[in-house]
Amino acid sequence: MGTYPRDSEGRAFRIFWDWLTKKKLTDIELDKMRNRKDPPDVCFLLDEKRIAMEHTRVFRRKQVGSSKSNPLRSPHRDLVIQGRICDNLEEFLREASGGMPPVHVFITFTSCHEVKKPQEKTIARGVLDLIFKRWTDGRSLPIELHRTRLKHISSCLAEVLVVPGGASSRVIRHARGPVDESGLRHFEAAAVKKGADLARYEKEFDECWLLLSAGGSHPDFWFDPSLSSPAIRCQFSRVFFVDESRGRVYEIPVAGVEFPAK
Repeated sequence: MGTYPRDSEGRAFRIFWDWLTKKKLTDIELDKMRNRKDPPDVCFLLDEKRIAMEHTRVFRRKQVGSSKSNPLRSPHRDLVIQGRICDNLEEFLREASGGMPPVHVFITFTSCHEVKKPQEKTIARGVLDLIFKRWTDGRSLPIELHRTRLKHISSCLAEVLVVPGGASSRVIRHARGPVDESGLRHFEAAAVKKGADLARYEKEFDECWLLLSAGGSHPDFWFDPSLSSPAIRCQFSRVFFVDESRGRVYEIPVAGVEFPAK
């Protein structure tokens, strides 16, 4: 193992452990969990179960529409634009006084690569105005707005769903898109490759997990696992993804496969 993978492994596992246990991991604790034999990369006891965890970084070897070939078609750029539209709408909702109770607004987008930055607030304002119009027309929650009602605001909007909220209004990006954009096939390929080593150690543990990680300045490391609702097929009991850039952890659903006969 080289220095970079080892450092990446430790960084990713610290983020994962904090998310899993709500506890910070010390250098000494991390060192004790690392497996000198390798594989697996890390071993630990959780709820009286012996857990083995493998780690690998994931990247797009051939990314179609990356920022190198066409920066305006980058999936990462789409996500940034969508996030800003949602942030603007959330701010507008909290500032508005239309007699509407706190709500949660789920927005489903299509491609946003043609949206210019000055248009982002205009789109958010258009969605707000349409929601308020439905509300003042006497519509009760939930309110559903489909593309035919949204196309005059922007072609980047697919659906809007407004439901009762909590203490304050929130806007949530309800993502959808091609599986390749979500990185699902990259996650599955990495899991299958790492799964080749399972036969060497699986008998020693109650469960075998996989920790995938990515993140950084290069577009080959940009993924949004929140899009990955379908399950990947692999032999690991559970699969997790760490976005090192944002310090976020996601669990990727797993559709188990039969272990080969021993």
